[in-house]
Amino acid sequence: MRLEAGASLTPDRRIPLSGIRGDLLEIPAALIVGLASGVEARVEGVAWQRMSVESVDTTAALAEALALDGGSTQDAGDFSVAARVRLLRTGSSQAALQAGVRLPLAGNESGLGRDVTDFAASLLAGHRRGALRLAGEAGFAILGSPTRTAAQNDQVRLGALVEIAPPEAAYAVGLEGRTAFGDEGIGNEIVPEAAAGGRLRVGTVWLDGALRWLFPDEGALTAFQIGATRTF
Repeated sequence: MRLEAGASLTPDRRIPLSGIRGDLLEIPAALIVGLASGVEARVEGVAWQRMSVESVDTTAALAEALALDGGSTQDAGDFSVAARVRLLRTGSSQAALQAGVRLPLAGNESGLGRDVTDFAASLLAGHRRGALRLAGEAGFAILGSPTRTAAQNDQVRLGALVEIAPPEAAYAVGLEGRTAFGDEGIGNEIVPEAAAGGRLRVGTVWLDGALRWLFPDEGALTAFQIGATRTF
């Protein structure tokens, strides 16, 4: 069993669906449980989020649904429930399939939620050669539309990770990137991301930190992320 928790701060984040803009603080969390050899269940998402609202675009699609109290808003975040199954392990390479649904825990009233259920599936592959680890992800997502009934947005998603993680070492550093292609709709905007960060083992806990860059249509954003992981 593995527990993960952390914090992510994105200054000047804009949410086009509700029209709110401000500094967004998120507290992500995850529980990963091994069910059998090569099979695991995953529950992961944002346990809590808060935005200091600096402005509201009253012409946004769901601006009328907002129920703001003061200069900030907060809510639980959406969580995904998924299963990951290893398909192949050959020497230092392996591949797995992951599929799951994201549940709409965040509401429209806070301006932080979409109130729709999504499905996603991905093929993941990794290879290690000495201290170098390469990982990739290719999959698709079927996203519900928060503004139209009986509608969906289909997207193809890609991700890659390059990491230096010496065997038995207490540290790792890496670069990561991800993007998507396909249908876009309000609330399902494609936002490419890139990140650079590292991990450090302290006793039985891995501590990590990263600088993330997001590239929405209105311009690049920088986010700061820290986290901790404990495996039992």
